[in-house]
Amino acid sequence: MASRNGRSIAGAAAAAVLYALMWIGFTQHWALLAAVDDWLLRVFHDVGSAHPGWVRFWDVFCVALGPTAFRIVAFGLIVLAVVRRNLSTAVFLFISVELMGLVTEAGKRLSDRPRPSSALVDAVSTSFPSGHALGVMVGVLALLTVLWPVMPVRLRVP
Repeated sequence: MASRNGRSIAGAAAAAVLYALMWIGFTQHWALLAAVDDWLLRVFHDVGSAHPGWVRFWDVFCVALGPTAFRIVAFGLIVLAVVRRNLSTAVFLFISVELMGLVTEAGKRLSDRPRPSSALVDAVSTSFPSGHALGVMVGVLALLTVLWPVMPVRLRVP
C-alpha cells in the first residue's frame, strides 16, 4: 500500500511540476512550447477539417461529460449529503467541485490567452488553463473519493 501511495504522490507532484512549467513557459513565451502548440494545433485542425463528424462528436462529448455535468452530479450529491447530515462530504464536494470553476476562471483571467484563430468550435472563455481538463479532473477525483467506499467491490477494479 505504501508504494501505491508513493506512486500517487509522485504522479501528483509530476503533474504539478508539468503544469507549473507550462504556465512559466506560456508567460515567458518559450519558443519550444509555442512550436509544439502550433504543431499540435495544425495536426488536429487538419484532422478536424477533413472529418467534421469527428469535431461534432467531441464537441457533444465535451458538453455532455464536461465540468458542468460533474458540477450538476456533485450538486445532487451535496444535497443528498446535507439531507443525510453528512456535512463533511457536502463541504468537500462544494469546495472541490463547485468552487473549481471559480479557480479555473481566475486562472483564465490571469493568463488571458486567446483561443487559436483556427479553432473549429466556439467557446466563450480563453484557452489556458483548460477549464475542461481541470474541471473534469477535479470532478472525477472528488466523486471517486466520495463514491469509492459505497461502490460494490466488483466495480473497484483499478
